[in-house]
Amino acid sequence: MNNRNSQRKMLNFDKFGSLNSNDFIIVVQVHRRVKYLKLLIESLQQVIGIERTLLVFSHDFYEEEINRVIESILFARVVQIFFPFSIQLFPNTFPGNDPSDCPRNIEKFAAKEINCTNADHPDTYGHFREAKFAQMKHHWFWKINFVFDELLPDHNGYFLFLEEDLYCSPDLLHIMQLMITFKNTTCKTCDILTLGELHKTFLRNNVISRTTSISYW
Repeated sequence: MNNRNSQRKMLNFDKFGSLNSNDFIIVVQVHRRVKYLKLLIESLQQVIGIERTLLVFSHDFYEEEINRVIESILFARVVQIFFPFSIQLFPNTFPGNDPSDCPRNIEKFAAKEINCTNADHPDTYGHFREAKFAQMKHHWFWKINFVFDELLPDHNGYFLFLEEDLYCSPDLLHIMQLMITFKNTTCKTCDILTLGELHKTFLRNNVISRTTSISYW
């Protein structure tokens, strides 16, 4: 994995050339849901201006079928990176499933009695670490750092972070640019832009789509 990451091979470079300093970077976190990944890629292909972006696919599972799907992309520049601390690579030890891990639902006092790992530190809900869920967070944090610090440390454009089970509308980049303009004129201290929001109450799409909100993260 480290060897693949160090190569940083860019697909379709011969077709689209080098990045400009303000081009959008779209980073997709991928597990192994190929069906969803294909739908996401189909939607990205319809995005206006997608040919001016770089698509970075960050994987925590190595599989040839997934690689073939990524390598079939012809509409934008593409780079693949691989999370080097995945359960696939460490199936029986941390950060994978370690035999000394505490069972997820064990009570804290019982965990201390059997002296399992991190018995004193369940999460907010009283549960102990589950590797498959912890991996998502570890992967997310590693991906952010690798892209910013290793892959594109000097890039001045915006980075858009997606996951494999999302679906994009054709005006994705247009809306992103409108939000950037809004930020620059209305909220210069805003650091994070969110294109989607999970509403706890039902709102019609035409209401949501014309609304921009400013809030603390």
